[in-house]
Amino acid sequence: MSRIFRAGRFQLPLGDKTYIMGILNLVPDHYAEDPECLSTEAAVALAWEMAAAGADVIDMGGQSSQPGYQQVSPEEELKRILPVLDVLHNEFSIPISIDTRYASVAYACVQHGADIVNDIGGFKDPAMIESVATSQTCGCIVMHRGGGNNKVDILDSIKEYFVHQIDVLNASGIAMERICLDPGIGFGKTYEENLRILANADQMQAHGCCTVMAASRKRVISAASGNPPYEHRMPGTIAADSIAQFCGIDMVRAHDVPEAVQAARVTQEIRRQRVCKHPQE
Repeated sequence: MSRIFRAGRFQLPLGDKTYIMGILNLVPDHYAEDPECLSTEAAVALAWEMAAAGADVIDMGGQSSQPGYQQVSPEEELKRILPVLDVLHNEFSIPISIDTRYASVAYACVQHGADIVNDIGGFKDPAMIESVATSQTCGCIVMHRGGGNNKVDILDSIKEYFVHQIDVLNASGIAMERICLDPGIGFGKTYEENLRILANADQMQAHGCCTVMAASRKRVISAASGNPPYEHRMPGTIAADSIAQFCGIDMVRAHDVPEAVQAARVTQEIRRQRVCKHPQE
């Protein structure tokens, strides 16, 4: 049975390739050395660079989820996002995703043509669900948060959570083909739990939805590779993403798009030569 991910104006066939989601960060601190990078023109130029390098989706956010960053208001987040979204929606022929935890931001962005809402809150907020349900086509990325409970295996916790959230979204009129699942690397999980998720990414396929892995430059990459600084974690990220892709993950979220695209293509070619495959393949 063929699988697709319905992302607004687009339908992405699943199973034959790994999609690369390029990260477009609109947070001022991210460009502390060059504040001009935050202008609409510069942000659009960065998005074009990622698209030219092979990004299949652009995921942009106006707020950082990294520890220590100060949370900004929905109004400030929209001020950062909407001017860029308006341009990308009109000029780009690939899906545009909005990374936000605010229902009001999600709603406004859907009205401005966003193809996907990426909620690190996991769509637990009924208002967030409604913001996507108002559209007949907008995709939603549902992330799992938490872990660190020795009494419950992290894979079982993720499975139970996704089963519940899929039911909730379906009941709100959001079809399976519009749902993408993110196991939440780095969000409330121990080092071992993060590695366990990456090593067993094939279990994500059991739900039938699109799946995404977002391990790019995260602390687990640093911890597993001798603690390099944030900007030097690309090689470790490629290794982790390649393993997840080999296990069947449909999409990876990437800071380093050219490298991620090349690695994904090689992984795909190797994976096609497998003799022993998982049942879902």
